[in-house]
Amino acid sequence: MTNANVLGHVTPGVARAPRSTIADLMGWPAVTISPWVPARFAERVAVGHEVTHLPVVERERLTGIVCLCDLWGRPEEARVLDCMTREPVTIDTGDPIAEAVARMVAHDVGCLPVMGRGRVVGVLTRGDLLRLGAVVAPVRCTSCGSHHHVREVYGRVDRAWCVDCLSSSLQPELREMYEDLGGSG
Repeated sequence: MTNANVLGHVTPGVARAPRSTIADLMGWPAVTISPWVPARFAERVAVGHEVTHLPVVERERLTGIVCLCDLWGRPEEARVLDCMTREPVTIDTGDPIAEAVARMVAHDVGCLPVMGRGRVVGVLTRGDLLRLGAVVAPVRCTSCGSHHHVREVYGRVDRAWCVDCLSSSLQPELREMYEDLGGSG
Protein backbone atom coordinates (compact mmCIF):
# COMPACT_ATOMS: atom_id res chain seq x y z
CA MET A 1 0.00 0.00 0.00
CA THR A 2 1.49 3.31 -1.01
CA ASN A 3 1.46 6.33 1.23
CA ALA A 4 -0.26 8.37 -1.50
CA ASN A 5 -3.10 5.85 -1.66
CA VAL A 6 -3.57 5.90 2.11
CA LEU A 7 -3.69 9.69 2.18
CA GLY A 8 -6.27 10.05 -0.58
CA HIS A 9 -4.42 9.71 -3.87
CA VAL A 10 -5.33 11.95 -6.81
CA THR A 11 -5.01 10.22 -10.20
CA PRO A 12 -4.19 12.43 -13.21
CA GLY A 13 -7.18 12.91 -15.51
CA VAL A 14 -7.74 13.32 -19.21
CA ALA A 15 -8.26 16.49 -21.23
CA ARG A 16 -11.80 17.85 -21.61
CA ALA A 17 -13.47 17.84 -25.03
CA PRO A 18 -17.01 18.19 -26.38
CA ARG A 19 -19.31 16.01 -24.26
CA SER A 20 -19.70 12.87 -26.29
CA THR A 21 -18.09 10.18 -24.14
CA ILE A 22 -17.66 9.41 -20.47
CA ALA A 23 -14.17 10.92 -20.49
CA ASP A 24 -15.65 14.25 -21.54
CA LEU A 25 -18.19 14.36 -18.72
CA MET A 26 -16.65 12.58 -15.73
CA GLY A 27 -15.27 14.22 -12.64
CA TRP A 28 -11.52 13.95 -12.67
CA PRO A 29 -8.97 13.36 -11.41
CA ALA A 30 -10.17 10.48 -9.27
CA VAL A 31 -9.60 10.83 -5.55
CA THR A 32 -9.08 7.28 -4.29
CA ILE A 33 -8.73 5.76 -0.84
CA SER A 34 -7.31 2.56 0.64
CA PRO A 35 -9.73 0.04 2.17
CA TRP A 36 -7.58 -0.12 5.30
CA VAL A 37 -7.79 3.50 6.44
CA PRO A 38 -10.28 4.61 9.11
CA ALA A 39 -13.71 5.59 7.79
CA ARG A 40 -13.49 8.93 9.60
CA PHE A 41 -10.23 9.70 7.79
CA ALA A 42 -11.85 8.83 4.44
CA GLU A 43 -14.69 11.21 5.31
CA ARG A 44 -12.16 14.02 5.86
CA VAL A 45 -10.48 13.19 2.52
CA ALA A 46 -13.81 13.33 0.67
CA VAL A 47 -14.84 16.60 2.30
CA GLY A 48 -11.39 18.10 1.74
CA HIS A 49 -11.51 17.25 -1.97
CA GLU A 50 -15.19 18.26 -2.24
CA VAL A 51 -16.28 14.86 -3.58
CA THR A 52 -19.02 12.52 -2.38
CA HIS A 53 -17.72 9.24 -3.82
CA LEU A 54 -14.31 7.67 -3.27
CA PRO A 55 -13.20 4.70 -5.36
CA VAL A 56 -11.47 2.24 -3.04
CA VAL A 57 -8.17 1.08 -4.50
CA GLU A 58 -5.63 -1.45 -3.30
CA ARG A 59 -2.45 -2.19 -5.25
CA GLU A 60 -3.80 -0.11 -8.17
CA ARG A 61 -6.90 -2.35 -8.38
CA LEU A 62 -10.44 -1.12 -7.78
CA THR A 63 -11.88 -3.06 -4.84
CA GLY A 64 -14.94 -0.97 -4.01
CA ILE A 65 -16.57 2.42 -3.76
CA VAL A 66 -17.64 4.38 -0.72
CA CYS A 67 -20.06 7.27 -0.58
CA LEU A 68 -19.69 10.09 1.90
CA CYS A 69 -23.06 9.17 3.43
CA ASP A 70 -21.73 5.62 4.04
CA LEU A 71 -18.94 7.12 6.16
CA TRP A 72 -20.98 9.44 8.40
CA GLY A 73 -21.36 8.42 12.01
CA ARG A 74 -19.11 5.38 11.81
CA PRO A 75 -17.41 4.25 15.02
CA GLU A 76 -13.79 5.22 15.56
CA GLU A 77 -12.53 1.69 14.78
CA ALA A 78 -14.44 1.33 11.47
CA ARG A 79 -12.37 1.10 8.31
CA VAL A 80 -13.36 1.93 4.74
CA LEU A 81 -13.44 -1.84 4.12
CA ASP A 82 -16.33 -2.10 6.60
CA CYS A 83 -18.63 0.33 4.79
CA MET A 84 -17.65 0.24 1.11
CA THR A 85 -19.66 -1.35 -1.67
CA ARG A 86 -17.65 -4.23 -3.10
CA GLU A 87 -17.43 -4.97 -6.83
CA PRO A 88 -18.86 -1.64 -7.97
CA VAL A 89 -20.42 -1.22 -11.39
CA THR A 90 -17.91 0.63 -13.60
CA ILE A 91 -17.78 2.33 -16.98
CA ASP A 92 -14.89 2.93 -19.41
CA THR A 93 -13.71 6.35 -20.57
CA GLY A 94 -14.70 5.72 -24.19
CA ASP A 95 -18.20 4.38 -23.49
CA PRO A 96 -21.19 6.41 -24.65
CA ILE A 97 -23.12 8.42 -22.09
CA ALA A 98 -26.26 6.39 -22.83
CA GLU A 99 -24.46 3.31 -21.51
CA ALA A 100 -23.69 5.09 -18.22
CA VAL A 101 -27.35 6.06 -17.84
CA ALA A 102 -28.43 2.48 -18.53
CA ARG A 103 -25.98 1.06 -15.96
CA MET A 104 -26.95 3.53 -13.24
CA VAL A 105 -30.62 2.79 -13.75
CA ALA A 106 -30.18 -0.99 -14.04
CA HIS A 107 -28.04 -1.20 -10.88
CA ASP A 108 -29.71 1.67 -8.96
CA VAL A 109 -26.42 3.44 -8.22
CA GLY A 110 -25.58 7.12 -8.02
CA CYS A 111 -22.08 6.95 -9.45
CA LEU A 112 -19.79 4.85 -11.61
CA PRO A 113 -16.03 4.64 -11.19
CA VAL A 114 -14.53 5.40 -14.61
CA MET A 115 -11.83 3.04 -15.82
CA GLY A 116 -9.06 3.81 -18.31
CA ARG A 117 -6.43 1.24 -19.22
CA GLY A 118 -7.47 -0.88 -16.25
CA ARG A 119 -7.13 1.90 -13.67
CA VAL A 120 -9.57 4.28 -12.01
CA VAL A 121 -9.26 7.65 -13.72
CA GLY A 122 -12.44 9.40 -12.61
CA VAL A 123 -15.96 9.17 -11.27
CA LEU A 124 -19.19 9.79 -13.15
CA THR A 125 -22.13 10.75 -10.92
CA ARG A 126 -25.87 10.97 -11.39
CA GLY A 127 -25.39 14.72 -10.85
CA ASP A 128 -23.04 14.87 -13.88
CA LEU A 129 -25.73 13.20 -15.99
CA LEU A 130 -28.43 15.44 -14.54
CA ARG A 131 -26.49 18.60 -15.45
CA LEU A 132 -26.12 17.25 -18.98
CA GLY A 133 -29.85 16.53 -19.18
CA ALA A 134 -29.27 12.82 -19.71
CA VAL A 135 -31.43 11.76 -16.74
CA VAL A 136 -34.64 13.09 -15.24
CA ALA A 137 -34.60 15.03 -12.01
CA PRO A 138 -34.48 12.73 -8.99
CA VAL A 139 -36.72 12.80 -5.94
CA ARG A 140 -36.01 15.84 -3.78
CA CYS A 141 -35.63 16.06 -0.01
CA THR A 142 -38.89 16.97 1.71
CA SER A 143 -37.02 19.16 4.19
CA CYS A 144 -34.34 21.07 2.25
CA GLY A 145 -35.05 20.37 -1.44
CA SER A 146 -31.68 18.71 -2.16
CA HIS A 147 -31.48 15.85 -4.65
CA HIS A 148 -28.20 14.50 -3.25
CA HIS A 149 -28.37 11.20 -1.36
CA VAL A 150 -32.14 11.29 -0.93
CA ARG A 151 -33.75 8.26 0.70
CA GLU A 152 -37.42 7.48 0.30
CA VAL A 153 -38.70 6.71 3.78
CA TYR A 154 -40.69 3.50 3.93
CA GLY A 155 -40.95 3.50 0.10
CA ARG A 156 -42.93 6.74 -0.08
CA VAL A 157 -41.79 9.48 -2.49
CA ASP A 158 -43.77 12.06 -0.49
CA ARG A 159 -41.62 11.21 2.54
CA ALA A 160 -38.08 11.49 1.20
CA TRP A 161 -35.17 13.12 3.00
CA CYS A 162 -31.50 13.57 2.18
CA VAL A 163 -29.02 11.97 4.54
CA ASP A 164 -27.94 15.43 5.75
CA CYS A 165 -31.45 16.17 7.03
CA LEU A 166 -31.95 12.64 8.33
CA SER A 167 -28.75 12.74 10.35
CA SER A 168 -28.97 16.39 11.40
CA SER A 169 -29.53 17.25 15.03
CA LEU A 170 -31.87 19.96 13.70
CA GLN A 171 -34.28 17.22 12.60
CA PRO A 172 -34.64 15.02 15.73
CA GLU A 173 -38.06 13.75 14.61
CA LEU A 174 -36.33 12.06 11.66
CA ARG A 175 -33.71 10.21 13.76
CA GLU A 176 -35.76 6.99 14.03
CA MET A 177 -36.41 6.92 10.28
CA TYR A 178 -32.72 7.51 9.60
CA GLU A 179 -31.76 4.58 11.80
CA ASP A 180 -34.45 2.40 10.15
CA LEU A 181 -32.78 3.16 6.82
CA GLY A 182 -29.41 1.93 8.09
CA GLY A 183 -27.92 5.15 9.44
CA SER A 184 -26.07 5.10 12.73
CA GLY A 185 -26.90 7.46 15.55
